[in-house]
Amino acid sequence: MLSPYATDAHPSDQRGVSLVELMVGMTVALLVTVMIGGSFLAATRTGGTMSAQLDVQYQLRRTVDIVAAELRRAGYDSQATFTTNRFTRRTAPATDIFAHKNNSCVLFAYDNTMTTTAGDNFFGFRLNNNTVQMLLEQSNLDTANDGTCDNHSAWMSLTDPRTVRVTDFTVTLGYQCVPLGPQSTTQTAAEQNTPCTGTNLREVRTAYIVLTGQSVRQSDLPSTTARTSVRLPNDRIL
Repeated sequence: MLSPYATDAHPSDQRGVSLVELMVGMTVALLVTVMIGGSFLAATRTGGTMSAQLDVQYQLRRTVDIVAAELRRAGYDSQATFTTNRFTRRTAPATDIFAHKNNSCVLFAYDNTMTTTAGDNFFGFRLNNNTVQMLLEQSNLDTANDGTCDNHSAWMSLTDPRTVRVTDFTVTLGYQCVPLGPQSTTQTAAEQNTPCTGTNLREVRTAYIVLTGQSVRQSDLPSTTARTSVRLPNDRIL
């Protein structure tokens, strides 16, 4: 006589997952997933913040370096003599370096073409609508006339207004009035904020450049400032 199918398993010996255990496991898995997702979002947000801040810092530093490099050329004249320089004249039409609009615009000239004509080498920088702009090479300007800071059509943007909002740009000029003579006398001349007057003087100029900006993409980030100072190599002789 055939006997029923035999098995060693007994109901009491079977193993599985209870409903409570299943719910606990799912809860733990969900918590782990949420934590991983939160970490990913935080890392993404941090990466975006760093990228925006670095972009601002790069643009500000690059702009300051461009301004400094150009200002070093101010007053250069390939035809100059000891007492005559076509690019340090302060009488109309002036060619010397001038700061206007509370120092937010600077105009200057230098011998860019190394020719006998001194009327075609004018440049400048200004702050306009939260953007730093450069004046492309122009002819027959008067650097003492601040109207060029507002009314000229040849200004080109240096900073990108889509990513950086420039809140402050200044070029402040300092002057040392040094009697003509040994170079060591430079150390005894106090710096002043007005050009030198008189005769038998060497006017040593320093430009102090300050540029502050903020990210447009993440306006909650703090402002960043880049600054430098540059000694203008081409002294004015009085």
